[in-house]
Amino acid sequence: MKKFCCLIVSLITAAISCAGTGTAPAVRMIDATGGAPMEVFISAAMELASAGKMNISMQRGLPSKALDMLDKNEVDAVICDRRFAGNRQQIPLAAEALALYVSSVNPVRDLSPEQAAEILTRARPVWSAYNRLNMDIQRIALRNDLAGGRLLRRIFGNRKFDSEIFFVRSQTSGYAFVNSASLFFAPFVPLPPSAVKMVPVNGVIPTTRTVRSGKYPLSMHYVIVTANKNSDIDKLVKFIASENKYRQQMQNSGLIVLLP
Repeated sequence: MKKFCCLIVSLITAAISCAGTGTAPAVRMIDATGGAPMEVFISAAMELASAGKMNISMQRGLPSKALDMLDKNEVDAVICDRRFAGNRQQIPLAAEALALYVSSVNPVRDLSPEQAAEILTRARPVWSAYNRLNMDIQRIALRNDLAGGRLLRRIFGNRKFDSEIFFVRSQTSGYAFVNSASLFFAPFVPLPPSAVKMVPVNGVIPTTRTVRSGKYPLSMHYVIVTANKNSDIDKLVKFIASENKYRQQMQNSGLIVLLP
């Protein structure tokens, strides 16, 4: 949190100093994603502002309020979940997905999003409801302050997740299992550890391709929404897309980059 606040203060300071030169165009943006791609834009904005190329003002906001401000021409762009964007102009930014893991010996072959939500919200769910394994499901901890927890709530909504979720960690892979009934939720990674396997959701395995296409159900897509064609927004997007360090920063945050 301290790091984030320092970045915001630095960004505001840089933007004000550039605005004083009268040479940098002003771009007003709102991040309504809950923070997923925010740091990338802050880093890029600070670099452009310090070079005097663009004055970018950025703030956080709820999607409904942010998009209302966009429609009123009070801001130039909003970064949000594409489900909120409607028919407004959109620039694809990034996607992220929750992968479901079970141990490699678990016979489960497929789950629906509804079953996944039920597993997380029932007090003591057992596999017998899905594949006749009469064992309790061990569940990885997904707190609000963890990336997986935030993504879980963005996908399933503001549900009450049971307090008995266990935190299990492997020093070598980041994942582990207690018994053959274990189920894990984790931000999507393309290659799961050999001790666990991904579970299809509605018959679809999360891969970069299925997440990009929107076929994998437990995924979120973020877009930059603009009311009108904006050359400054286009310039900012091209700048981030062309810089490997920013693409890598997004990937390190668990995002699948959708920029050109």
